[in-house]
Amino acid sequence: MGWSSLDTSCSFPRCFETSSVCSRQPPGSSLRLLFERTEPSAAILVAHAAKSNGGWFLNAMKILLKLRTLSFLTFLFAATILVAPAAAQRPASAPPQNLVAGVAGPVSTNIDWANYSALDLVSGALLFPFDVSVKTTAFYIGFTAGTEADIGNMVLYTTKRGNLTITARTPLTLKGVSDPMIALTSKKICPIQPLSTANPCVIRLDPLKVTLSTLSDYYVVVYFADDTNNETVGAANATFPVTSLTGWFEHEDETQLKVGQSIPAGNTGTHPYFLLYVMDN
Repeated sequence: MGWSSLDTSCSFPRCFETSSVCSRQPPGSSLRLLFERTEPSAAILVAHAAKSNGGWFLNAMKILLKLRTLSFLTFLFAATILVAPAAAQRPASAPPQNLVAGVAGPVSTNIDWANYSALDLVSGALLFPFDVSVKTTAFYIGFTAGTEADIGNMVLYTTKRGNLTITARTPLTLKGVSDPMIALTSKKICPIQPLSTANPCVIRLDPLKVTLSTLSDYYVVVYFADDTNNETVGAANATFPVTSLTGWFEHEDETQLKVGQSIPAGNTGTHPYFLLYVMDN
């Protein structure tokens, strides 16, 4: 049926076996090959090999080994290409990729955020597998109503996964500041006017040089100043529970917490407030 594999346990340099039979012949004698079953065409090949005292057969084996080595190198090269980071395949102009399941479908609204903090959880347990070359994280917040949003402060808290103790705090900014005033009626900022649940204004905060980890949880906290402008501000909320993001709110400034303090429980809900997407850019 075919040549059997090389048995290096035999004393003779070229020894072949089928089943448990090994043929050993001293140098200078004709090479005898043993087969359990030999087709006629194979028998002719065996006779020719024996007649030539192994010379033709040895040359064929050398060629075969070279071909097998080439095949292995080709496979190794192909495997290297396949396991290369996805970044090598993503052009620089590629659109941002989601790091979690953001808010899908139409949004709902929640009005009046004067002197309130919105707290949104990005759970490390729900992160998508993403390219190891991702070094930045961008948060997108949405508004459904209002003329001007006066943000008092924004911060990102980091905790261990499933834990409420803060291990790191990172300022969040828009155009370089943590307390921006957002003109929601400006078409330069919100091109589609007026704002509504059908036409929310989505704003990307400045990307952070932070790589999210599955071993941590992240809390995006936005505090709205206590003024009349924020009384008409509307938060874009998820209408359907098909997002990895969750959120709640507190009637005070929760952006001043320090490392070692705990994330407040607040008024929990099933959807995030303002936070719509978490992307790599």
